[in-house]
Amino acid sequence: GSSWKQVYNGNSTLGKANEVFDINTKVKAFKIYGYGNSENNWFSLIEFAVYKPGVKAGDAISTTITDSTSPATDTVAKATGTKVNVNVNSVTFSQQPENNNPGRNAFDGNAGTVWASNGPADAVIDLGKKIPVSEVGVQFMLYSDDRTIPYSVEISDNKTAWTSVFAGS
Repeated sequence: GSSWKQVYNGNSTLGKANEVFDINTKVKAFKIYGYGNSENNWFSLIEFAVYKPGVKAGDAISTTITDSTSPATDTVAKATGTKVNVNVNSVTFSQQPENNNPGRNAFDGNAGTVWASNGPADAVIDLGKKIPVSEVGVQFMLYSDDRTIPYSVEISDNKTAWTSVFAGS
C-alpha cells in the first residue's frame, strides 16, 4: 500500500550508532526508508532489529561500535525486549545496487556487514501476522565526518495503512 503512518523520522549521525524506538503495539509490518546521507545519495544500514516484550540477555544490540574509518567509538542504545527472528525472505527491498552489500545483511546480526543502497530506498519487513512489538532498533554505518543520514521507520498492521514511528536525522 501507499498509506504509511510515520512513527519516527530523523538522521543517524556520528555518535549515534544505534537508535532504539519504543513501539509498544501489535505490528504486522515495518518499513525503513533511507534517503542517502548529507553528502551523497548512499546510505549503509548495519542492522534493523525488532523486539517483542520481555527481557532476554544477549538479544539486544548492546555492543560498543568502533567506526572502521574513524577512531570514534560509541556505545549503542540497548533494547529491553526479546529479539524477533526476521525471515529475510519476508523482506522486500526497493533496490540492492551492490552485490557485496545486499539487503539481507541488515538482518544478519553482524555489525561488520551492511545493506548499502543508493537512496532513496526502502525495505519492508513482513512479520506474517500482527505480533506485540516493544521496540525497534536501527543501526547505520558511522562516518568519520559529521554527515547525517536521514531516514524514517513506519509500522503497519495490514501493509496498507502505515504509521510513522520516526522521521528525521
